[in-house]
Amino acid sequence: MRSHTNTSSRRPHRSLDRAGAVWGTRHFDAENRTREELIALTHRLEGRQIELERENTELRHSAQALFHRLELDELLFDLSRTFIGLPEEEVDANIERGLARVGEFLELDRVTLLELSHDHTEMTVTYSWNVHGTATPPAVISKRAQPWWVGQVLRGEVSLASHPDDLPEQAAAEKEYLRQRGITSAASIPLRVSGEIAGAISFVSLHRHVVWTEELVNELRAIGDILWNALTRRRSMQALIKAQGFLGDSEERFRLAMNNVAAGVYTLNLNGMVTYINPAAEAILGWTNAELLGKKMHDVTHYKHPDGTPYPASECPGLNVLREGTELREHEDTFIRKDGSFVSVVFSASPLRKDQMTVGIVIGFRDDTPRREAERAVRESEERFRLMANAAPVLIWMADVDKRCTYFNQGWLEFTGRLLEAELGNGWVEGVHHDDVEKCLATYTKAFDRREPFQMEYRLRRHDGEYRWIYDQAVPRFNADISFAGYIGSCIDVTESKLSAQALSTMNQRLIEAHEEERARLARERSAAGITESQSPAREAHSVAC
Repeated sequence: MRSHTNTSSRRPHRSLDRAGAVWGTRHFDAENRTREELIALTHRLEGRQIELERENTELRHSAQALFHRLELDELLFDLSRTFIGLPEEEVDANIERGLARVGEFLELDRVTLLELSHDHTEMTVTYSWNVHGTATPPAVISKRAQPWWVGQVLRGEVSLASHPDDLPEQAAAEKEYLRQRGITSAASIPLRVSGEIAGAISFVSLHRHVVWTEELVNELRAIGDILWNALTRRRSMQALIKAQGFLGDSEERFRLAMNNVAAGVYTLNLNGMVTYINPAAEAILGWTNAELLGKKMHDVTHYKHPDGTPYPASECPGLNVLREGTELREHEDTFIRKDGSFVSVVFSASPLRKDQMTVGIVIGFRDDTPRREAERAVRESEERFRLMANAAPVLIWMADVDKRCTYFNQGWLEFTGRLLEAELGNGWVEGVHHDDVEKCLATYTKAFDRREPFQMEYRLRRHDGEYRWIYDQAVPRFNADISFAGYIGSCIDVTESKLSAQALSTMNQRLIEAHEEERARLARERSAAGITESQSPAREAHSVAC
């Protein structure tokens, strides 16, 4: 007899199978949905963080570019301030220091001032600075050796080459010159005196390719004008001293000497009439020696002010030298050219004596237009600095040698909601979070004492009372004589970036914790339902299918 076994006692009921499968599927879907939502949110946070980091990077690059421009403007101001009123005997040393400062700031390897010869056939090096170990330039560069470059100077045109191959085909000799000396980038800017080309200033890099932007070239032209004007002023003084010495020996020797100096020189007799005017003065004023001989110089070139009001001879400082027998040094004034235009000048005057008797005066002068334009450029540069600093999307500050802050831009004041007077000195520290003050000041002081750049992060109180994370970077400032001048710094708000990074870290941790909690919950529910690991929904579904 065949026995029949009741299989229902060995296998769960089909309804239990379906219930288990449904239960497992629902919890499996819920788990997947929770994880997918967390993962999607994590991806969004990661994307936002990347976007914020990119924005912060762009902002930092913009801040660094602005920082560099502000430093360059400050360099221009310091150079101009140094040479205004500088004693003649200190000009040489300060020109050399000025070249060094420009070269080091621009990370160049050589900066050179060159003078054009009277016959316009060669350029002679007057001053040059180069990095230690770098070859010096040739003492003289002839038009025959470098015809294209000298021609550019004579035409008053700037020569720029970020790479030797940037030069035109006709500059073959110049290309070969640059390659032989390992020069990667070069720039040359003509310099003028009284509208005439007098020389050039050149900039050379041996290790990197420099992008000579229009803005940079304009700044370099202003620097060249400042240095060249200082050199011209020194030579004017030397010419005047030489003139006095020659006149003591021989009028003819005096005339020969004065015919070859760059400064304007003329002599007057006791009646204020012209007895001699040199070629440089002719070029500046537009009058010839023959046209002015025997005429009263004041009545021709000094009879009115630029505003059109009369300039009486009784008030003329030069004629006072004649009347009083005293000397006049570095007097700023204006002369009138033959065409009626005014030219800014600086002149010195000394009595001409023979046998201890005053017989006339000698006046040496120079066209002061470049210097005044340089001063105007400095004023414009300062104003441009203020405008740029106030318009910049960053917070900018400056400090002096005593670590005390002397300037905050409008962005800083709007951010903190405080008046400038409240922030000056050490007042800005009041806005720093109390937990960050000690570290902030330690970093600040350490960098100051070492004269080195620094970066730091700290929390700064905003005008609404909220503390925001600030990224602050700063560099030391130096005067034209290389003496320490203080610091300049710029700041950006990096709160969003830090919060995004913190949120991403927190979300990642939550994702891990949620996953573990879900696994633990499923385990508990399975245990409560009497389902072992071997009876998981997946295994039950397999047994039903069988």
